[in-house]
Amino acid sequence: MIDPFGDSSEKLPARYRYFDVTSLFSWPYRQVVRILYPTPIRPEAVVLMSLLAGLVSAYFYSVGGYLYVLLGAFFIYVKNLLDTVDGHLARARMQVSRVGRFIDSLSDFVVFVFLMLGVATGLLRTGYSTSLIWLAIPATLSLFLQCSLFNYYLVTYVRRIDAQFPARTRETLGENESPLLGALKYFYAITYGWQDFLVEKIDAVSRNWANRSDEPGSFELSEVGWYNHRAFLTAESVLCFGTQIGFLVLCSIFNRLDLFVVLMVTVWNIYAIGLMMVRILFFRGLRRLRHDVSHPEV
Repeated sequence: MIDPFGDSSEKLPARYRYFDVTSLFSWPYRQVVRILYPTPIRPEAVVLMSLLAGLVSAYFYSVGGYLYVLLGAFFIYVKNLLDTVDGHLARARMQVSRVGRFIDSLSDFVVFVFLMLGVATGLLRTGYSTSLIWLAIPATLSLFLQCSLFNYYLVTYVRRIDAQFPARTRETLGENESPLLGALKYFYAITYGWQDFLVEKIDAVSRNWANRSDEPGSFELSEVGWYNHRAFLTAESVLCFGTQIGFLVLCSIFNRLDLFVVLMVTVWNIYAIGLMMVRILFFRGLRRLRHDVSHPEV
């Protein structure tokens, strides 16, 4: 019998792991995996339960009023917890699949679109200005792009260690696949394709800036260094859905959903841009240090 809490349930072997900020909000997942592991419930069913919890949460947020906001917070937390459980359960049972990967991502897309619509509707019903309601649109786009940025570096890092990891930074259509997988990839391309393309371009520009140097004989930045720095993965995990949901729950407890919308557009975007700038400057400095060590002044 596979130990559901051993290395088999983790994305990475212990020596390659990094601290994921999301774990601060989803820590009870081990207890849930312990309950589900001996049952016939498949990971795909957990994803569907997560989807249902997310949609119920969106409904409660749309009603408005503090009690319903708290109910919305409870169900979105359940959605976030189940979203962590499904992957660990799949890996522990060796039931990881490409179909499950796409169902998970598409479920997240549906939940977050309806969630932000519910938050905006609830704010409108409780008397907030229409300008704040319209701000929910860029907040939703920001939320997706921030998480896509994190996922790009996470997937790139994990696939360098495990080539069989089911997620990819760019999903392509037209491969030899089942009709179900083909349909899921088609809908994924519509919902996430533009995000993956944009993040890939952002990464290419950032690497180009990090590689710029006026010094003759300067070192070219290696992909290993750029993509394998675990400290940056930890910092980028602040941008993923799980952490965003954790912040939404906190804002719900204090009945400040308006703050969540505003901060997603401002502080979270400033953090994402600043983090990319720090990454660029860090690796430019590292290249200069290597150059100075290799070419000491006489």
